[in-house]
Amino acid sequence: MLLLAANFIPWWATTLSTHQWLAVVLVLIFLSRFVVGGWLSYQDRKLLAYLNSPEGRRRRAEEVKATIAELVADARMLGSHTERFIPVGSATYSAAAVMTEANRLAKKLAKEKLRARGIKVSEVEVSQIGEIAWVLVQADPRIVETANANLERRAT
Repeated sequence: MLLLAANFIPWWATTLSTHQWLAVVLVLIFLSRFVVGGWLSYQDRKLLAYLNSPEGRRRRAEEVKATIAELVADARMLGSHTERFIPVGSATYSAAAVMTEANRLAKKLAKEKLRARGIKVSEVEVSQIGEIAWVLVQADPRIVETANANLERRAT
């Protein structure tokens, strides 16, 4: 457009005649914007079409399931090296209140671990997050200790 305007704008015609490289730069910018940009847009549309296809969704679901299985296996490995007896409850709070808080903390931790592995939480069913959280609570007694401390801190 700017190259075509040179016939109608005298100062632009003199600028292009003295700086011929400017015409080349303008043509390259045009090509990069429309040709290369169009090709990249085509590639993006192709990728999105694949991801939204039944095959793409199935593959992503398999990746999510594999990641959840890895998280559960990692938590169980952690639990095999820790003490099995976890004292739950205190003089102030019941065991149910402590376990509710521990479950909340474990769900938060599970969501953080999923995000760290590149999985959106919305792609995972709530029951699967609950399963990961339960395994984490059983495997790591520090979660219950933290829940106890949180409840004590809230009481004061």
